[in-house]
Amino acid sequence: MKGGFSIDPYFQRAKLLAQKKDEGNELFKSSNWSAAYDVYSEALKIDPCNKFTNAKLYLNRAIVAAKVRGKKSRHFL
Repeated sequence: MKGGFSIDPYFQRAKLLAQKKDEGNELFKSSNWSAAYDVYSEALKIDPCNKFTNAKLYLNRAIVAAKVRGKKSRHFL
């Protein structure tokens, strides 16, 4: 406890989840697909009950996977 207040564990998870999502988004913007995929996957483990944010994370991770697959298949053309 700091200053007589305890920090709500739900708030802590929500804050960490938002930070990880933002980190993944920055990696996505810089085209660092592999790292973005990993960060989105890590974020999904933080709060499985946060359906709203997790839905966005699943979508972002799927987009990254599609981009990686698209790049790999273009190399074989």
